[in-house]
Amino acid sequence: MLEKAPNNAEAWACKAYVVRRDGRFEESISALENAQRLNPMLIDIPIELASALATFGRFRAAREQLDRVRTLDANSPFTAYYAGDVGYLEGRADHAWSGASHHVDEPDFVYYYRRAFHALNTRDPEKISLAFDGWSIDFRRPQNFPATFDLYEAMAMIVMGREDDAQCLIDGIKSRLDSAPDPYPSGWAPDAPYFPVTLPGLMRDLEQVRRVTKDYEENSLPDEWGKINHYHAIAAAFARAGDKNAALDYLERLVTLYGPSAYLPMTITPAYDDLRDEPRYQALEFAYEAWAHENGDS
Repeated sequence: MLEKAPNNAEAWACKAYVVRRDGRFEESISALENAQRLNPMLIDIPIELASALATFGRFRAAREQLDRVRTLDANSPFTAYYAGDVGYLEGRADHAWSGASHHVDEPDFVYYYRRAFHALNTRDPEKISLAFDGWSIDFRRPQNFPATFDLYEAMAMIVMGREDDAQCLIDGIKSRLDSAPDPYPSGWAPDAPYFPVTLPGLMRDLEQVRRVTKDYEENSLPDEWGKINHYHAIAAAFARAGDKNAALDYLERLVTLYGPSAYLPMTITPAYDDLRDEPRYQALEFAYEAWAHENGDS
């Protein structure tokens, strides 16, 4: 396609999305930069660049791309939830919440669940209440992700120390999913709000977490870019279910795949609280600090 249309911005963007699934991340970023030079008015290009650059610790450049997004469409839901995600990748929970809570003209499903996700990482009851009380009923249980609101509400209860209330809600979610003909219609879609491992983790069902993870490893489609969400979900499930070593295996995989800055989101994730005194977790911190000393605010 590029041979026939080397000056087509969308063709360069398509290449970027394909090669990053193969783990060719720098090639993907270069392709997006080419697309941006060819058509600086395409809003999806700076959005994708902001996400990619922040994923690899290039935060200053990521923020510059967010400024471009705001210039192109300040009140788009994309602007809000990518601003939130950049803050999350920086390990700055309040910045993530602030970005994700920016006014948008037409909130959508992703806006609401990402805002709730970032609220949970602040651990602030007021922000959590704002996120859940403001979550439109129309976007709580979409067909492809029917348990979204309930799972996030259970996570919120756990963050706020309401374990008994969370358990009652989790039991109800399990009952509904068990009776559903297809409990996970979107399976391991990389941008899903939850995955087949999420509920077993919340249930602290270690054997089920292991079974679901084994199935993922054996049957998931190759996607190096999508692993950032998959590995966090699996690590969180193992951590909640009490297998610290397995959780750390997946956190270490994140750092191996995306670099030392992948440690930063771990620092604000409540599910990893029981891992912070582990030597392997602290090794990730030391590796990040050494990298940051060399790279600064790149």
